[in-house]
This record gives sequence, C-alpha cells and structure tokens, in this order.
Amino acid sequence: MQVSVKNKQKKCTQEEVLSILNHINEAVILHRGYEVFYCNNPLAKMLGFSDSTELSNDRLFKQDFSKYIHTDDKGIIAYYAENRWKGVPDTPKEYNIRLLDKSGEIVPVRCKTTIIDWLGEPTILVSMTDQ
Repeated sequence: MQVSVKNKQKKCTQEEVLSILNHINEAVILHRGYEVFYCNNPLAKMLGFSDSTELSNDRLFKQDFSKYIHTDDKGIIAYYAENRWKGVPDTPKEYNIRLLDKSGEIVPVRCKTTIIDWLGEPTILVSMTDQ
C-alpha cells in the first residue's frame, strides 16, 4: 500500500497497515475462505472479547469464524463470498447480517466487502459497523 504525505510517496509495511486498521472505529476482518488471519479490536469488542488478542486466541475463530455468524445468514454470506471469488458481477458489496457474540447474543451489522491483494494473494476485506 502506498500513501501520499505532502506530495511524497511512502510504501507502508504490513505492520503499519495493521496498526492503522486496529485504530479505526469499524470492525475489520481479513480472510481467505473462512480462515481469518487478521481482526481488529473493534471486531473483538463487538463479539464480546476484551481485544483482538483475546479473540485471536480463540482457535475456532481463526479456523472458521462462521460460528460467529447467525445461522440464518450463513448461506447468503457463503453465496456472496463464492460469487465474489468467481468475479460474478453485481455481487453485493454492502449488506446487513447478524453476528453472534461469544455469549450467543445477536449483533446486527452492516458489512462492506471487497477483494484486495494482501501480500501477493487475493484476500477478502470486510469492514463492519453495528446497527
């Protein structure tokens, strides 16, 4: 990623980008399939964890975060993700879903989703705000 500061270009390191993502108000996930390799503090708090480290220590979360998706929304999310990977036009980039926090309570969220190149591989970036 490149950023411009006073007409100067600087390439950001992975750590710098992740630090920025951890300090914004929106919840963010970077994943390939359902395998998560980054989540930020706002997502952790949304799901009832103290911070992203505690959430990341939940082994099942990193392997398959679908356990935090409401059962009735899993099918549509899988459909959107599959179509996004295939490049199907008109796949929604914004939609509403329900997450489940660690105690099982419903958390309604608005998602914005896109595919980015992350470290040379296509990766799904999801940002979420609670409703």
